Amino acid sequence: MDLILVIILCLVISATIAQIVKRARLSEAIGLILAGLIIGTFKDVIIGSAENLEFIWHLGDLGLIGLMFLAGLEISWALLTKEEKESALIGLFGALIPFALGGVVFYALGFDLTTALIIGVCLSVTAEGTKARVLIKLGKLNTRIGSLVVGASIVDNIIGILLFSIITVLIGGAYALDGLLILILAIIAFFSGIIVHTVIGRYHFHVQNFENAVLYGLAPFFFIAMMAKLSNNGFAIDPLIILLMLIVAVTGKMFSISFTKPFIKFNIRQLWFIGWAMNSRGAIEIVLAFLAFESNLIDATILSSLIITALVTTMMFPVIATYYAKNYPKVFK
Repeated sequence: MDLILVIILCLVISATIAQIVKRARLSEAIGLILAGLIIGTFKDVIIGSAENLEFIWHLGDLGLIGLMFLAGLEISWALLTKEEKESALIGLFGALIPFALGGVVFYALGFDLTTALIIGVCLSVTAEGTKARVLIKLGKLNTRIGSLVVGASIVDNIIGILLFSIITVLIGGAYALDGLLILILAIIAFFSGIIVHTVIGRYHFHVQNFENAVLYGLAPFFFIAMMAKLSNNGFAIDPLIILLMLIVAVTGKMFSISFTKPFIKFNIRQLWFIGWAMNSRGAIEIVLAFLAFESNLIDATILSSLIITALVTTMMFPVIATYYAKNYPKVFK
């Protein structure tokens, strides 16, 4: 099939599934992941030649950088400063405790140190943009809890990305030149997104147009390329690793919130809601995991497990947030 037609077909499939998922009140990222899974699995039919596939892989690198820019663009310093002390504390504990727990558990199970630390750092991050959109739909973003959750997510993700950079470069060992370049560009893109949000504003007309162009024009190729590469490894799935990873993921975030109880004035129900919010991970975990996979720091089984963990935890939060909003509205006061 002609390359232009392949690109158009990939974009149409991705946009269609993303919109269907969005109407179900879930993150578009989930739709893009599912589209990537379908196209990657049937790459021989949809993408065709090896030349087409190689070009898609290059577009996938651009999509990865674009997703990191969007992750930075989601960050609002204004919301962080509303609950500055509490946000910083929750974000710090929310990053470091899941990181430590994930690293210790998987190292104790016999995984090498680098793999265990990569798992830990991937489980430490959170989906700031995803939870913000859920809170906006529920009309709870501008509440104290809403501001606190988003602010803590900012701190959490910055710590997570810094930890990932240190581990992959200093502990992970040799990095292929192209892999190191992608990592550097991804980090630059992340902080560029923060700058654009701060200086220009997230909801500026041109910024929103650029965001949509990246989300629907570049990001799909990251998920397609990732799933195509995973399909070459037979989508290695280990149910026990997935189950353990989900337990560590949820436990790590919920446990980390309990450490903040002596320092912040929230009741148990509010703290549990914050924990569930921080537990939502989204695309940023998948991006970091794929960077590690591309650098041979984790294998296909670990990457698949981290993708499934990100999907499950991201899908949990809208359900839990809606339940809290209907049954415990005082949580947001």
